[in-house]
Formats: sequence, C-alpha cells, structure tokens
Amino acid sequence: MRVEKNGFVLHLEGTWMEISNKYGVLEHCNVAVDAENVPEEYAEKVLEKVLEKFIQQHSVSERSNPTCVKRVAYDGERKEYIQLQAVLPVGEDCWIIQKFDNELVYMEEIRSGCKYRDEVQKWMKTNFNIEKCLMAGVYRDSRLGDCTNNGISANASDLYILSEQKGPFEPEDIRQCVYIEWREICGEQYIDCKPAYFKKRWYMAGGNFLYTSDSRFEEITKSKYPISIHDRYEGR
Repeated sequence: MRVEKNGFVLHLEGTWMEISNKYGVLEHCNVAVDAENVPEEYAEKVLEKVLEKFIQQHSVSERSNPTCVKRVAYDGERKEYIQLQAVLPVGEDCWIIQKFDNELVYMEEIRSGCKYRDEVQKWMKTNFNIEKCLMAGVYRDSRLGDCTNNGISANASDLYILSEQKGPFEPEDIRQCVYIEWREICGEQYIDCKPAYFKKRWYMAGGNFLYTSDSRFEEITKSKYPISIHDRYEGR
C-alpha cells in the first residue's frame, strides 16, 4: 500500500510502515503484530490520517511561539541556507530540532537534550551557524498595488539581508530573507536582491525596492541607493 502527499510517501508492506521523501526514510515502525491484524482498506481509512499527522508535525510554523523557536542557519556542508525549527512536542520534556531546506522540505530532526526554551536557543547557536543580518525596509508604489505575484515582499514591511557582513538581527524564517546579487548588464553593474526561499527559482523584478539608512547597507550592497527586489515568480 502506498499513499503520497506534499512530497511525502507512506509505504506499507505487511505490517512494516515507512514514511519518506527525497531525503530518504524519515520514520518507520511496525503498525501491527502481524498481517492478520491489519484491517481491510487500511490505506484508505488510516494511512492518510497517519501521513497527514506526520506532515503537520514536520512542517514549518508560521511564527515562533512558546513551544516553537525558529531560526535561519547556513549549512556549510550543503553550502546553502536552511530553516531550523525547535519544537517541544506535547507531553515531552526535550526539545527537538527540525531541519528544512530552503524550499521548506523536511530533512531530519535532532534531539537537543534541552528542557527549556532559553537552553535550546543557546544549543542552536552552539551547534549551527545561526545567521545574524541587517534588516532593511521594503518600499512600494501604493498606487499600482502588488506586482510581485505574491512574492516575499508583497506584504512584508522589512526583509533581512543574508551576507558575510553580519548585522544585529536573527531572522526567524527564511521566507523573510534575501541575498544580494551583482550582475553586469551591457557593461554596467546591476545590483538586486533575491529570496533565499526557493533559491533556484527564476525570479524577476516585482516593482518593490529594498533600502535602509543604516550605513551597513552600502557596505553590504555596494549601493548608495535602494535596490530592486527580484521576487516575482511566474512558474507553478
């Protein structure tokens, strides 16, 4: 039996169940003592609920809360930014660190051994390269409305700039982050920023700009002026 949803696959053979995605097997167990104990139409009646619960427990929350701490980190081995989420499961006394790639696809989880929120925050900083960024404001033309096709700047008032030159802020969500891109067009240097979220997408200018009067903005971007946010995506 096989059930697929949101990039996850639940496979049942006999009494052995596995849940996997592109990163491999994420969870496995025996669901019954023997095959005779597996009820008819098990996949239709039970497996979808099992998979839905797993997806719910292994998805990125919209924001931090008393039992969830989110941070953006740089994975040196993968050479890309990732999303971290520390969660305290109901009824448990140990925080779990969940890792997601820049498309928010679940990769794995690690038991931190921490019982308290402040402890797990320190644990994350010790064991991961937590990003510290400069925050800059989003500027838009209020007369035209949103032209980003629901890009990351569509409703944001500020975004975080990921760069080697660090700032004072620790972004919670990779969907709040951009990186600077320098290109040469017709012999002139062109500077823009693009989302770290779904970094491989072909983004284009969506009409909004990024800027802050903080002197570190010019140091990071090499620009004295606002730069275009390329966060419009027209694919699926």
